[in-house]
Amino acid sequence: MAAETPIDCSSLADFQRLLNKYRGLEDRIIFQLNASFTTRSFKDTKATNLICHDIEEKLESVRKLRSDLFNRCINENHEIVQKFKDDDSKFQLVRSANSTLRQIRSEQAVDEIIHSQAERVVMERCKKEALS
Repeated sequence: MAAETPIDCSSLADFQRLLNKYRGLEDRIIFQLNASFTTRSFKDTKATNLICHDIEEKLESVRKLRSDLFNRCINENHEIVQKFKDDDSKFQLVRSANSTLRQIRSEQAVDEIIHSQAERVVMERCKKEALS
């Protein structure tokens, strides 16, 4: 996968743009899973196992990118809050960082749902193909 993309974690728009890019990559991988299986007459169990393994590796790679993005942006915004929380002149910066932090955590909760749904799809599809 791609190397870490530079991002300004204090910008919620930049964070969401990169997060959506990573989620789009996962969508394409799931589409690839659905498109990879041939009809039953051409079925090859070895190929099915390889496809499923390859898809799982690709998904794990994309998930690591997203996890790293979440961790980095949560940490950066948390540091801003901790550093300037007692400085009245930086009130707006702290408020903005807190707001961004809440949004990032909210997106992280959504990401957990996306992760579990994708896992379920891969597991069900690969199990179905292995059994049929």
